[in-house]
Amino acid sequence: MEVDGNPSPASIGKPLLGQHKEPQSMIWRGYHGSIFLLAALQFFVASIFLYPVFWDGPILNASGWMYTIGSGMFVVADFTELWYFKQGDESGGDTYNFSANCLGSLLYVIGSVYAIPAYSWEVGENIYFISGSAIIIIAQAAKIIRPILQFGNFRNYIQEFGIPAFIVDLTTGMGAFGYLVGSSCDLVYSSGSDVPFFSLSGIATQLTFGGFFFSVAGVTMTYRYFFSSSMPHSYSPTSLLPFLPFAA
Repeated sequence: MEVDGNPSPASIGKPLLGQHKEPQSMIWRGYHGSIFLLAALQFFVASIFLYPVFWDGPILNASGWMYTIGSGMFVVADFTELWYFKQGDESGGDTYNFSANCLGSLLYVIGSVYAIPAYSWEVGENIYFISGSAIIIIAQAAKIIRPILQFGNFRNYIQEFGIPAFIVDLTTGMGAFGYLVGSSCDLVYSSGSDVPFFSLSGIATQLTFGGFFFSVAGVTMTYRYFFSSSMPHSYSPTSLLPFLPFAA
């Protein structure tokens, strides 16, 4: 990053973590950002549908399918990001980081299938969500901690990546934390606990907070991609995914 036309002191002589040799195109950002945001909003709405007041067959079924489709979209978004950042990733840090996100989202997909009433397995659903959430939390923490360690302090990290990037990574981790806690409590509830904190409404609230923070991350990502001066875009095509026969 440049400060007053000059490279910032933190970046001199250092490869930038999470930075690609070429900025993404606007189409790439629209593709990735919209998939992530739509996935996050589906998680948010699906979690609201878990409040007992909404409980009936069609709504619970819709909730399960929204989780499943949203999880699949998270996988696509994460893999798109992995494919982009692994190009020229000499240290391998970004590749491992984004691979962890892909794995966490994939576990969400499996757990979400068990949230569909026709395939219901409550224990499996919670275990997969707990595991996926834990992996995503670790991955998001690494996205913040790694550059802070590289650039020496938080201020230099913000100079390089900008506040929106920090908010995206932080709120994504907070979203995963909401699902980690909510799924853990649901696992306790399913074992017969009558503790109020583990009530159905309490669990739905924790999950809804998770969906809310995922949505905040999606909105902030959109702002960062299209309105933040710290993220100049490229007019050149950017490869979307290895299995797509075109760049955008």
